[in-house]
Amino acid sequence: MKTQIIKELNIDLPYELEDFLKSGHDDLNEYCHECADGSEDVIYYGKAESLYNQATTEERDEAEASVEDCGGFGEGADMATRFTLLAYWITYNRLMEGLREQAEELAEELTGKRYDVEELIDTLESL
Repeated sequence: MKTQIIKELNIDLPYELEDFLKSGHDDLNEYCHECADGSEDVIYYGKAESLYNQATTEERDEAEASVEDCGGFGEGADMATRFTLLAYWITYNRLMEGLREQAEELAEELTGKRYDVEELIDTLESL
């Protein structure tokens, strides 16, 4: 995705959105899966448990539903496995939501600038 125009328009991007745009990924879903998979909050059991314990009830419910949608924890899964899977989905969902919100805000800002540019073009063409 071309980000040069964003720089030229002097728009500050939140770092998550900037990282996605620079990553070369075309698929937000794939990007979020990779980021969640590599997060230390997911990799390390203690951090995964802490993340889960600090998550909102809604985030926990969404994570548990995602695990069930993917076939559950698996028979005999220990607590470490359960916490890391739940932390993975919490991390994934947070990132997806955050990036979507940031993209929406950027789209609104670019739309506003587009109208300003179109108005300027109309003025210049009428000279």
